[in-house]
Order: sequence, then C-alpha cells, then structure tokens
Amino acid sequence: MDNSPHTDWPTPCPLLVRREPAHRLVRAQQRGDAARISPGNYVETTQWEGLAPWQKRRVLAEGLHLNHPEIVFAGASSLELRGLPVLNYGLAIALHRDGRPRRMRRNVVSGGQALTRYTVETVDFAPLDDGADRIGNWRCESLEAAAVRVVTGVETGLSAAVLVLDGAWWALGAGPDGRAALERAAVGLPGVAVSRFNRAMDLASPLSESAAESLARVAMWELGFQLPAAQVELLIEGRLVRPDFLWPGQLILEVDGEGKYAGPDEAQSRRAEKQRQLALERAGYRVARAEWADVINPQRFRGVLARLGVPPAERQRQAG
Repeated sequence: MDNSPHTDWPTPCPLLVRREPAHRLVRAQQRGDAARISPGNYVETTQWEGLAPWQKRRVLAEGLHLNHPEIVFAGASSLELRGLPVLNYGLAIALHRDGRPRRMRRNVVSGGQALTRYTVETVDFAPLDDGADRIGNWRCESLEAAAVRVVTGVETGLSAAVLVLDGAWWALGAGPDGRAALERAAVGLPGVAVSRFNRAMDLASPLSESAAESLARVAMWELGFQLPAAQVELLIEGRLVRPDFLWPGQLILEVDGEGKYAGPDEAQSRRAEKQRQLALERAGYRVARAEWADVINPQRFRGVLARLGVPPAERQRQAG
C-alpha cells in the first residue's frame, strides 16, 4: 500500500490524466487512441485497459477532482485514496457535494464505445469544516467516519467490514485509542447499523499485516475454529520471529497474501520464509501455510486448519 507493513494493500498509481491540448485529445478519443474518463479528462486507451480496478478508481477520482476541486470523497473512496483496503468495491466513487444525495451512471468512452461503466454517488455527512481531512491534493471524509459508513452499509458483508476496520484501526493507532475513535464515530447510528458495527468490531484487529490475514481470521470464525493470537513475538534460535497466527499447542499458521513474494527478490523472500519455517519446526512448532486461494475457499481453508490440528471454538465444544 505504501511504506506500511500491509504489503498486500494497494499503492498509489501514477497520474495519467491529461486535459491539454483539448482538441487533440478529442480527436484521439474519436480514433480510439484516448479514453474520456470524465468531461475534459482523458487517458491513453492502452494505459486505461492495463490498469487494475483500484488504479482505475484512482484515475476516475482524479478526473472528478480536476473538474470539481471542492468535492470531498467519502466512504470507500475516502479509505482507498488513503491507501487502505476495501473489498468488492467495484467502480463506484462516493463524494460529498452540496445538494441532495443521488447516484449518477457514467461511462469511460473511447472511439464511440463505452469501455467501462462506473457510478458516482453523492452522500451526506458532517459539515465540511468538521468532517473533512486533507490527504495530499484530496479532501476526504474523516477516516473513522468513512470506515463506519462502509462497515454499516447494507451491502457490506462481514469479511469486507472486518477488513475495513483492521485497516482503519491500524491507521488510527493500533491500540485502545484507535478503537475508541471508531466506536465514537458509531455513536447515534440506528440499532441495525450498530449491530453490524459491533459484530465486525468483535473480530477486528489492527495487527493484520495483509488483507489475506484479515479475511483468514473471519473465515476461521465462520468455520467454527478457535481464534488464534496474532503476531506474537517468539525467540527462535537467537532471533525474534512473529508468526501470523499462533494457537496453544505450538500450532502456527502463516498466510501468504497475493503480493507477498512479488518483486525482484521473490526467490530470496521464499528462501527466507523456508528457513524461518524450518527454524520454527526445529523448535517444536507445527507450521502450516495458506495462500490467498485457500483463504477465500471455505472448503480448502477448513482442510488447512483441520490438518494443522486447530481446535474448534469454545462455543462448538459447549454445544457438543
């Protein structure tokens, strides 16, 4: 994402939006060489088609900002522009402007064809002088308010909600003050929204170092396994190591997110992970690994945890 330890989270993409010379960009769009992302704003078609979804959202946000510098990004948009993770976000941009809340459908157009459809949604929140933060050139809804807005939305599932709270809690300070800030932002919400928030908060942790770890913790709970301790420091062969998840009985699960080994040092990273695992095993720990594909597949993840020997949650033992 940036210089944080959350290595699987998005990083800012380069500024690709062009506005001048306007007449050449219009002709390039008509030929199919450029894509119009919003009135007066263009990006090269080949560049647009090569962007990941989160990069496209950032480019769309830049186009909106260039046309309306006064807008304040809200909800999932506010979180993602800060570099925090959002699951199943799609191509929707939420923002605050004066006027009634509404949803607008827009197209990215090239050569007379719509390459991408996206939604711009206006929402209400606290007055701008009370609820907006300056993030680079952007104005964004406060971190805690944006997180609570997403978490309590009817379309947000439990995994997506916990992922948002993990990132927001870490960014606000991985301690009681960060949690308190999120809880204050939830004060005054309707009962159903408070229930959604509390359910996700019970599973949230600012110690997650990747989206995969956040989703793994929710999956453990949903599958009925005992929840582990996270990022516990162990002194192994003279050096400190912090396994992702640790259970009593010296059981360890390491979760390998999608971007863990990306980059020019992939082979070296894999060797280091292997050496660390061997050291843990020599010290008597039982170690299993799960990849992103395991975490998002309940049947596969259940098998990983069962083979490791993770016990069922207390509620299941009592029910039995």
